[in-house]
Amino acid sequence: MEDFPEEVPLTIPPSLKSHLEDDCFWILRRNKLIRLPRKPTVETILRDFYLHCSANATEETNLPLLAEVLDGIKIYFDFMLADHLLFAQEKSQYKQAVEEKREQKLGVKRKQSETESKPQSNGAVVNSLPQQGNLENTTDSSKMEVDSRQASRDSSPPDSQLLMPSGIYGAEHLLRLFVRMPLFLSRAHLPAGHVQTLHHYFKELLEYLCSRRQELFLEECYEDTMATNAENEMGTNYV
Repeated sequence: MEDFPEEVPLTIPPSLKSHLEDDCFWILRRNKLIRLPRKPTVETILRDFYLHCSANATEETNLPLLAEVLDGIKIYFDFMLADHLLFAQEKSQYKQAVEEKREQKLGVKRKQSETESKPQSNGAVVNSLPQQGNLENTTDSSKMEVDSRQASRDSSPPDSQLLMPSGIYGAEHLLRLFVRMPLFLSRAHLPAGHVQTLHHYFKELLEYLCSRRQELFLEECYEDTMATNAENEMGTNYV
């Protein structure tokens, strides 16, 4: 059995922890689900945080590094959500919101490519592919590169990006990621200095979420679901 480094705790602010408790209550006790797509999305929240930091930057602010960290968070979120950030009750919703729509879209694109007589230009081919990011680099933060100019792009993600979890889910699931992040990082075998740097930015992002909690965590985003008894089994507790 492989030995992993000891987890470095990441403190969730009490005000955000209360939202985690509410999240559990609405889904596990009241059989509700978060309405999807959630607005703002994880992608939008991360971009807004970058713009916030950029507007308040000092000489010590390292915006390129911040952009890398935020891109890494997005990659982790897209890669980990299905297996690690959902309650059992949310699995069917995920399949409908992400997997089935992705398959439908790719099926349409295949039909279109088969009927087109002219080959697309290289740029068109690239733009037609789902933008999944550098998933093969999720265990090496030094390779998680992103152009910082991406943060200034239009807040509406391209259609292909909507098929990724970060373009569909919002603050509630992003917060769950940070509960699990110490475990994920311990399995990434990162140098201690890198982990400390990541924790510094994680804490700043959590503080940002805390400052916007009244607009990001809303009771009305939960809707009733026709959950079966089997789906009502207790899922993972994120508190």
